[in-house]
Amino acid sequence: MKKSILSLLCILAFALPFVAATPCFADTGETTIGQITYQHDTETDEAMVTHADSGISGDVEIPGTIEVGDQKYKVTSIGDHAFSWCTDLTEITIPESVTSIGDHAFRGCSSLTQITIPEGVTSIGDHAFSECSSLTQITIPEGVTSIGDGAFSYCYGLTQIAIPEGVTSIGDVAFRGCSSLTEVAIPESVTSIGGGAFNACSSLTQITIPEGVTSIGDYAFSGCSKLTEIAIPEGVTSIGDGAFNSCLGLTQITIPEGVTSIGDDAFYDCLSLTQIAIPESVTSIGNGAFDGCSSLTEVAIPEGVTSIGYGTFAFCSSLKEITIPEGVTSIGDYAFSWCTGLTEVAIPESVTSIGQGTFADCSSLKEITIPESVTSIGDRAFAYCSSLKEITIPESVTSIGQGTFADCSSLKEITIPESVTSIGQGTFADCSSLKEITIPESVTSIGDYAFYGCDNLTNVYVRDGLSLGTGSFLNVSQGVHVWCYKVLKNAEASEDGKVHVAIVSVEDKDGADITASLAISDGAMGDGYVIDEVKPSNLTLKHTLTKTEATPATCTEPGNVEYWTCDACGKYFSDENGSNEITAEDTMLKAIGHSYENGKCTVCSEVDPAFKAMIIEGANGKWQKGSEDALSFTSNAAFADFLKVQIGGKDVDSSNYTVKEGSTIVTLKPSYLETLSVGKHTLAIVSDTGTAETEFTVVAAEKQVVDDESANDKAASDGDKESLAKTGDGSMLPITVLSILAVVSIATGVFALRRSRI
Repeated sequence: MKKSILSLLCILAFALPFVAATPCFADTGETTIGQITYQHDTETDEAMVTHADSGISGDVEIPGTIEVGDQKYKVTSIGDHAFSWCTDLTEITIPESVTSIGDHAFRGCSSLTQITIPEGVTSIGDHAFSECSSLTQITIPEGVTSIGDGAFSYCYGLTQIAIPEGVTSIGDVAFRGCSSLTEVAIPESVTSIGGGAFNACSSLTQITIPEGVTSIGDYAFSGCSKLTEIAIPEGVTSIGDGAFNSCLGLTQITIPEGVTSIGDDAFYDCLSLTQIAIPESVTSIGNGAFDGCSSLTEVAIPEGVTSIGYGTFAFCSSLKEITIPEGVTSIGDYAFSWCTGLTEVAIPESVTSIGQGTFADCSSLKEITIPESVTSIGDRAFAYCSSLKEITIPESVTSIGQGTFADCSSLKEITIPESVTSIGQGTFADCSSLKEITIPESVTSIGDYAFYGCDNLTNVYVRDGLSLGTGSFLNVSQGVHVWCYKVLKNAEASEDGKVHVAIVSVEDKDGADITASLAISDGAMGDGYVIDEVKPSNLTLKHTLTKTEATPATCTEPGNVEYWTCDACGKYFSDENGSNEITAEDTMLKAIGHSYENGKCTVCSEVDPAFKAMIIEGANGKWQKGSEDALSFTSNAAFADFLKVQIGGKDVDSSNYTVKEGSTIVTLKPSYLETLSVGKHTLAIVSDTGTAETEFTVVAAEKQVVDDESANDKAASDGDKESLAKTGDGSMLPITVLSILAVVSIATGVFALRRSRI
């Protein structure tokens, strides 16, 4: 019983979608007219085309009504699979009475060249015209509001289609594989474009996405290889997985500010895309989003992105530089692999992990800085970075994965921090330029073939007793020396912050002791290490010296003698062999100070700030016009610093004077002095060290002075005569009266005096 119920439920579950998709007829019957079978409803008087013989061919017209007995039925729908795979059907006429076309109704009608969908149709079912490969054009009536999934998929011959304004959604894979379709006008009424809607429309050159669309489905335009540009409207918030995958001709695309996510493989293999602006609103970029965009030269990752996924920019071979924003915490596996044009990358402090193969095969990458925040570096992260010459691994890293730096053929130097505890298999394999490497005391294991093929490796420094993996030095130069050391003082305990060690043995690549006499410098292990002593008797310890050339002291700056400094221990030596140690003070020469003369330093020519230029001879001189004598002035400024002479603030031509040493003697020529006006003049002798000024006076010639005096006397005499001449006009009368009165007064006085004596 239970099995019967379960079977019934399964049948119902299977049939339910077909029942829901097919018009319901309450009281039905079935009839076949010609090669077409109809289902009719006696209550509604409506009929539906349910089936056609597979051999039906040529032009077929579906009648608007059918008669069964004496009853007429109006044909209102074409049912699911009604004409599917009628491969010889070339043309069909659907009556105006039809309002719906069911799923797969004409699927596989590969010879169908023409069909007219009547105006009354409001819905087109899923895959209704799928694989109608000979259909070249079709008009969708105004009443249709939705185009079903795969409705016109693989209509290889379809060159154009008009989608009416009423349509609000385009179903998944609706036009997939319409390889002859060149352009599509999507009406403003459409709000969603389904997944793969225009997938593999390889002839599509132009499409406009209306403003009302808010999402672009997965693989919506993938494989549209002739599409050169597309504008995504402002309302879109997400770009689905593979949305523009393999759009080989796409050169330009604008992503609006509203987009928050770019799906996996969204622009995968867009080979012609040269640049793209990712808006600040984007917070996630999917795996392989720009994988294979081989023409992409630059891209800016917005600040809101926190992770870069698997292969996001892989095979972007034209990408030369990229800035990873501060918010990113992880860089996924193969994120930038095969970016062969990438020369430098700045990894922000926020990144904590670098995935597997992240920068593998970045053959132009010359430098990269790994921040202190990174704790793990994945397998093959930098493998085949053949231009990478040096790299510093930060103290935060604890493990280096397998093959991390394999085939970095230009790598000459690498610093492994004390924090690292393990080095993986083949980590430095085939690093053919690597000459030496120091393995810190913290490392407890080295993987197999760690240094395989490092044929220029000459020195490896490892902790005494460290077990090496199988074939660690396989295919390495016979001349390699493996120096085993013991730590005497770690960095925290030493004054210079370096690890101090003693060399306890030296071995060849097979682990046998080397007994030949060898010399090793105390800085041989690189920055951060100092070799304080060597235990084996066949070893000699020497300093790693750098010469500093002698620099003479100047007036203001100290100098130094020639000396040598040890790069490892920091000691000073007076000889190149490091046998005579001196102090830092012994290397210094004190500044010699200025030696001023005539206002200038005789050593460095600096002007004495206390010097004042002045006239020391010839100040306030006089020169009389007509004289053949010159007029000389002496400045205390040095002759070498002389610049020019000025009279009254104006430059004097050098032909009008001579200048000579002692200190600076300027002599004005008589011919020039003659041109000056009578009176006082200001003279300035201008030098680099200052300007000396004085006055001098030009007086008139001697004859001119006498003539002037005679002229003045004559003028005075003429004036007196003129005054006397004016008495006739009464102006002398008061004077005459006063004169007479004076005479009378004097006479009276004399007379009185005489009488008094008598």
